[in-house]
Amino acid sequence: MMKLTRRYFLQGIGASAVLGTLTGLAPTKALAMNSYGANTSLLAKRAGTIKYSSCLRNCADRCLMKFSVQNGRMTYVRGADEQYKTGSCPCVKGLTYVEYTYAPDRILHPMVRVGEKGSHKWRRITWEEAWDILIKKTNEVIEQYGSEAILPYSYSGNYGAIGMRGADRFFNRIGSSILDRLVCTEAGVWGYGSVQGTTDGPDPETIPNCDCYVSWGFNETVSNVHGIKLINEARDKGAKVLAVNPNRTPISSQADIYLQPKPSTDAWVATGVMKYLIAHDMIDHDFLKNCCIGADQAIAKVNSVDWKDIERVTGLTQKQIEEFADVYGRAERIIIRAGYGMQRNYNGARMTRAIAIMQAMRGMFDKPSCGIIYDNVRPITGMNLNLGRGNYLRKGKRTWIWP
Repeated sequence: MMKLTRRYFLQGIGASAVLGTLTGLAPTKALAMNSYGANTSLLAKRAGTIKYSSCLRNCADRCLMKFSVQNGRMTYVRGADEQYKTGSCPCVKGLTYVEYTYAPDRILHPMVRVGEKGSHKWRRITWEEAWDILIKKTNEVIEQYGSEAILPYSYSGNYGAIGMRGADRFFNRIGSSILDRLVCTEAGVWGYGSVQGTTDGPDPETIPNCDCYVSWGFNETVSNVHGIKLINEARDKGAKVLAVNPNRTPISSQADIYLQPKPSTDAWVATGVMKYLIAHDMIDHDFLKNCCIGADQAIAKVNSVDWKDIERVTGLTQKQIEEFADVYGRAERIIIRAGYGMQRNYNGARMTRAIAIMQAMRGMFDKPSCGIIYDNVRPITGMNLNLGRGNYLRKGKRTWIWP
């Protein structure tokens, strides 16, 4: 077998380039609209009248979308690059609007079951028939069992105020039971809220102004694709990127320092970071004194935890956590992007509370481009949404149902 040397390899590349030029294979400037092999039918779908719409999926990015419409039917979707925040890059779900809108198995009409459950036998009915069935059944349930026997079951697939909460007005009027929506963010709401009093954090668009971005239990490339641009802008200005995640996400692989603890041990990781901050006097004494209650007890609790226990529980070494803590402790403006999955377990509130206390020790709640981005819900909980939901229409006792 011939031995391949660097010189021989480079000579081979040169010969291939010459051959490619002679045969028309050498790389040249290609235009998609007229290059050989272009999918003309696919490109034709981009033509037509442009219509704008906003995506209301519950990532809450609110992408401005541009749809190509031909003969009253949308044929192509793209992000509106004239909107800086979301730009021309919607997520995979956003790019499938055309496919699922016109999916052949999408249910477009009311159906009524005509066989036993599980038999998959259905018959199409009119909207008038459907309304008659719903109204009759609702009245029967209320008369026989009371209005609390009716439970509206929904969550937040779409985050439009009307689409998500508009039906509440009807259920408030009839006095149905109330679904306690505790399956998603609630543990973190209690954990972060117990420290900072709210789950509202800094505007994500201020990320480029921080000098340390911490991705904690979050996967931006899946759940916040537009955040990548903001993170990169911060990094271009010299910001450090830190990551804590049992799963190695793309951001974790690109981080300056990445900690990969055992799942559900985040409170111990935060405790280790705080031990280093306290030992090296990297805490904000003025902030703790003027803005915090129980700071002395928190410091004493942290100091009572042994490093051997932190290493045993988290699977991380003291050196790894201290390297992370040193970068974190030297930063002046820190934004933590906190994930939702990590708090969906039995100690979710404790973990999120520990992370918030850690951020408070650095005094990162009273200055611009600092804080924790978790569940910024001002547009949902603020304004006059409760008036629109018709909460005032509900009379008598209220029955709450846990999922």
